[in-house]
Amino acid sequence: MPTISSANAQLWHWRFGNHRQQTDNFSRWHIDHISDVSGSNDVTLSGGEFTSVVGNTMTFTLTEANRLLARSKSGTTGGNTGAVVLDVSAGAVQDAGNVPNPADLNNPVTETGDAIAPAVASGAIDYGTGIMVVTLTEGLTLTTQADGTKFHINNVTGTDVVTLTQAEISGVNQGSRTITFQLTEAHRIAALALSGTAGGNGGAAILDVDLGGLTDPIGNVSVANSDNTTLSETADGTAPPKFPCCNPV
Repeated sequence: MPTISSANAQLWHWRFGNHRQQTDNFSRWHIDHISDVSGSNDVTLSGGEFTSVVGNTMTFTLTEANRLLARSKSGTTGGNTGAVVLDVSAGAVQDAGNVPNPADLNNPVTETGDAIAPAVASGAIDYGTGIMVVTLTEGLTLTTQADGTKFHINNVTGTDVVTLTQAEISGVNQGSRTITFQLTEAHRIAALALSGTAGGNGGAAILDVDLGGLTDPIGNVSVANSDNTTLSETADGTAPPKFPCCNPV
């Protein structure tokens, strides 16, 4: 009969020690705040978050949504001061003899806080609209958590050819981990000239972000440059507007 022996949250990469041999119903795995009533099922894990099993240790990698929710329930920075607990409902796992676990509630979790600053994962720019979407390693909640003046579109890293402004940040999305920029017309044209599309110089533009350009919602500030990110480019296919005119008389 499998039971939980320990649980560790290490930078929100979760490991659960238990006596088991096979996975079963992940909708029965729940993370609850220790001060809440056990069984409130604040964060429910899924099969997609289970990544490996070695011996009696299962490893889960939480989705970004579940990681943020679990952090908000934790005793670490960004949480509500009390450590989370792990509730596992009856029948969540089975041992080698197909014997299911009984309900195993209120298991303490050893927590390691989130000390990792956000960084750039990828970027895409549309030279027709001037919209650039930058995907990060974690999401922001406020546009002020990104410093637009530290974002540069270049053809050679470190040259800072096109330096953006704070006003060009039009939005952030924590769930999709994105920052959206609406480039000014001057910056759109200057970036286009650096691009690998029609009107450019033949090589894809790159994005450099200086240190201190990103701060996550709990105050972790980027302490290194996120440089040399090749932008995925969409060519300018927008025709210039037509203006009415009159034939000379």
